[in-house]
Amino acid sequence: MKTQKNLLTIFNTPAHNPSGYTMSNEDWKEITDFFRDCAEDKSKRIIVLWDMAYTDYAGDKDEVRDFLKYFDDMPENMLLLVAFSMSKSFLIYGMRSGALICVSTVPEVVDEFKTMNAFSNRATWSNGSRGAQKLLAMTMADSQLKAAIDKEREYYKSLIEKRAQIFLEEAKEVELRILPYKAGFFITVPAKDTVGLSQKLIERKIYTIPLNDGLRFAISAVPTGKISGLAKAVKEVFAGHEPDPDAKF
Repeated sequence: MKTQKNLLTIFNTPAHNPSGYTMSNEDWKEITDFFRDCAEDKSKRIIVLWDMAYTDYAGDKDEVRDFLKYFDDMPENMLLLVAFSMSKSFLIYGMRSGALICVSTVPEVVDEFKTMNAFSNRATWSNGSRGAQKLLAMTMADSQLKAAIDKEREYYKSLIEKRAQIFLEEAKEVELRILPYKAGFFITVPAKDTVGLSQKLIERKIYTIPLNDGLRFAISAVPTGKISGLAKAVKEVFAGHEPDPDAKF
C-alpha cells in the first residue's frame, strides 16, 4: 500500500486449501478494520477477494457466512469480490464451473466490473461450461431438485468430517503435528524434505502432494476405512524430518 495505489488480497476460507484452517469472525473483524483504515487514503483502491470454494462443506451455512456483516457500508474505494465454485457446491467437480461476484456501494464500480470481466473472460476462455450453467438455472428453479442436491451435499460433508475426525484424533495420539484444521477437503502436515518424504510414503502406498513446508493429505479422496492408521504410519516415516515445533507457518 505504501508503494502502489491498487491492492488485491485473496482469502481462501473457510476450509482453506491446503491447511483446512477457517478464519474466525474475530480474524475478519481485525482484517476489515485494517482495510478500512487503509481506505481513508482515497487515492488507494482496495479489493478483497473471498474465495468461498469450500464454504458449503465447512459448517452451518449461516454461521460460516456471518462475517460478511463486517463488509456493510464499505468505503467507496473498497471492493468485495466473491469467488464461487459451483463445481463443489453443486457436486459437479469435473465440470469446473463457478462465478465471480462483485459487491460495492458504488454503481459505477459495479458497471465497470461487469464490462471489464465480460471482455477479459471472453478473451481468456470464451464461455463457461454450458452444461453447468444450465444445471444451476434448473436447480434454482426447482425446489425439489435443490433439496435433493442439498441432501447429497450434506452427506458428503458429514463423510469428510468423519474422516477428518479419525485422522485428527490419531494424530493427537501419536503426537503428529498438523496445521490448524477446522474443516475441508485437505489436511497439511508440516515437514522438511517434503519430496523425499512423499517418496517414502509412496512405498507404503500413501500418496500426498509435497508443498514447500509440508505434505497435503486429501482426506476427501481416501476411503473412510483407510483413514485409520494413516497418521501413525506418517509419524513413523516422518521420524527425524519434522520441523522445529516453534517454526512459524
